[in-house]
Amino acid sequence: MFAIINVKVAQKTSQDSATMLFYELLGGLAILSVVTPVYFALNADVPRVPTSSDIVGLVLLGSVFTVIPFLFLIHALRELSAFTVNVTYNLEPVYSIVFAAILFGETRELDWSFWVGLTLVVLSVVLQTVRASGSKKN
Repeated sequence: MFAIINVKVAQKTSQDSATMLFYELLGGLAILSVVTPVYFALNADVPRVPTSSDIVGLVLLGSVFTVIPFLFLIHALRELSAFTVNVTYNLEPVYSIVFAAILFGETRELDWSFWVGLTLVVLSVVLQTVRASGSKKN
């Protein structure tokens, strides 16, 4: 639903991509501001102050892996269909798995089924891209 709504808003407004992202992240901050105290109240044993390595990870996740890709996504939504965007969203788990393997050495799930699934997802994205570019030429 998020991608479809984003496509409609991006195509119908003249808002800058950064402005749209600011409003989306502001909404996320508002929701987290309400949910976080409830989470801590239900989970008293969770540490409340992040360590220095947690802060580095949060900055990387917040900027490199969230804000920058979302800026590109919102900008691209002005040109792409909602269907194409949703197909490319299928690659998000692949990015997560690859980054976990690189950053944390988490490779125990990379068996043959992962590679078959990866192949199917990438193939669907490639086929949709070819299909979409072929329909724009006509």
